[in-house]
Amino acid sequence: MHWASFDSFLIDDVFWHDKMGMPVANRQFLEAFFRYGRFSSCRFFCQDTVHTEKMSRFLDGLASETGMRVRARAIPQALAWDHLRREPADVMHHGDFTYYMPYVMEWRNRAAGIAPFAVTGVTHSLDTLSIYSRCLNLLIAHPKPYDAIICTSACAEKMLSQTFDYIRGRFMEVFHADLPKPPQLIHIPLGIPDRIGPHTAREEARHRLGWQQDEVVVLCLGRFSVRRKMDLSPFLEGYSWLVKKFVYEGRSEKLRLVLSGAGKKDDIRLVTELCRSVGLGSQVTVEANVSQERKDLLYSASDIFCSLVDNYQETFGLTLLEAMSHGLPVIASDFNGYRELVKPGITGFLVPTYASPDPEPWESLAGILDSSVLRYHRAQKVAFDMDSFLDALVFLVTRPEARRSMGRAGQLQAERYRWSVVMAEYANLWEALAREALKDRNGPMRKHRTLPVLTPEFESIFGHYSSDKLREDSWLTVGFYGRERLAEGFVPIIYGESATIMGRELLSFIKRLDVGKGHRLSEIVSAVEHFFGLPREAAQLQVDWLVKHGILCLKKKLKVLGSPDDTESESGKRAGRPQHDRDVKDTNIKEDFPWHFGSIPTLLH
Repeated sequence: MHWASFDSFLIDDVFWHDKMGMPVANRQFLEAFFRYGRFSSCRFFCQDTVHTEKMSRFLDGLASETGMRVRARAIPQALAWDHLRREPADVMHHGDFTYYMPYVMEWRNRAAGIAPFAVTGVTHSLDTLSIYSRCLNLLIAHPKPYDAIICTSACAEKMLSQTFDYIRGRFMEVFHADLPKPPQLIHIPLGIPDRIGPHTAREEARHRLGWQQDEVVVLCLGRFSVRRKMDLSPFLEGYSWLVKKFVYEGRSEKLRLVLSGAGKKDDIRLVTELCRSVGLGSQVTVEANVSQERKDLLYSASDIFCSLVDNYQETFGLTLLEAMSHGLPVIASDFNGYRELVKPGITGFLVPTYASPDPEPWESLAGILDSSVLRYHRAQKVAFDMDSFLDALVFLVTRPEARRSMGRAGQLQAERYRWSVVMAEYANLWEALAREALKDRNGPMRKHRTLPVLTPEFESIFGHYSSDKLREDSWLTVGFYGRERLAEGFVPIIYGESATIMGRELLSFIKRLDVGKGHRLSEIVSAVEHFFGLPREAAQLQVDWLVKHGILCLKKKLKVLGSPDDTESESGKRAGRPQHDRDVKDTNIKEDFPWHFGSIPTLLH
């Protein structure tokens, strides 16, 4: 299978790249893909030459860190059309289905000379208004039966199914337009890394952290953000009440609460202020922006894991799986993808959640409000059942055998989510979709090309910007300036982005043209195309570059101040331009220039 992507799966934000769910999941996906994936070739088409170099360094580093042989190439996106023409892809996969996927599908449907391929992408957060517009774009892009959105939870799959039905229904109702069917929705969960060795023993982990061995440690780990993850205040209020009740009743259990997560200074300050406001002074430990090694120690040293998420941005719940893999029973809110990971009474408890029945007063402002503000207000209308939470917590705090039993069950369940298992599901899906795309390469569907809507033909909209446009029969010549510069051995400036396309050999080729007569644009492009073995589009780029830098110029009569309209400028005469239309029609580059195939290296290959 020939696998490719327009997505680098990386983010440039140094602070968040190893702390947020999506970047962490994407990096782990790449590691698992190279370790367990089934593919013949792998190409990453990157934004530009800078990102291409960055991706190449990342791939080299990944190979060094993991000891794997990373079989992959990083290529600028501007060269994707040529690479895919010469080496067709079977699958084009993306770490986020909302960004590249619609445009890749439409490009595939309209591109000449590109063999059909399957397009896939993964869900992450689904609650922003942009998701709705991207789903609309996906429909407009005219998906093929072999395109698929990989949903990390059944809850996400249902949400997208309802979204596509809603959009198609509204378009039929309002515009009487029947939009195409959406891509397939396939449920494949996120994964967690396969274990290399045993976790740190509980006693050793507590010793390294400086915690007492007889404490019952409750761990809550997740991003510190009341807007983007969860509001900790109800949880802290309930927990602090329970601590006071234990003290009042003279219970022997000693409790320690650990709050860990990633966050900026203001987020961390808010957490500490919340703890102080509910009276949890020394009985709570806040661990912010910890390393992976430190995080593993926190899991190993804890007894119970709690995550009472209330934010609609959550779609899966990697921290729950991480906790279960360390043998912790889980208390989680019965919300979105969380409910698919916890088996009540076996691996932990699900706390019921309730959403407000009233319509949102700001729903009509969803396109105006900042997405994080909107998330905050919506999360404030979600509550978890406090009595159920406290019952579950008391049960686990007071029953160490139940904790150990549920922890062992959780460890067994977490094994089903190892990347070695999950990647096999990906591979099976890609291979099935690739087989369907292969049928389309010579089938009746291939003959029908959809017109672009998301990316309209540029000329149709911006064609009036320039004063003139070169045409197939435009007459080009090496003018006075071009002859002088070529004689000097001049090489025009080539930017890094263009260096992947242009070549100096082109200048020596142009020197050998009949500069006195000039040639039609179509003839020069054909000469470059055949001489260098380039596709037509690439040959045109070479000629455009020569025109931009004045080596080639458009031959036309110039109006000179104080001279008749049919008088040419002196520079035109010196350049030897033909004086009559008859000269243009009688000239043919095939007779004037006998090129020799293969004498100059191909520029793009």
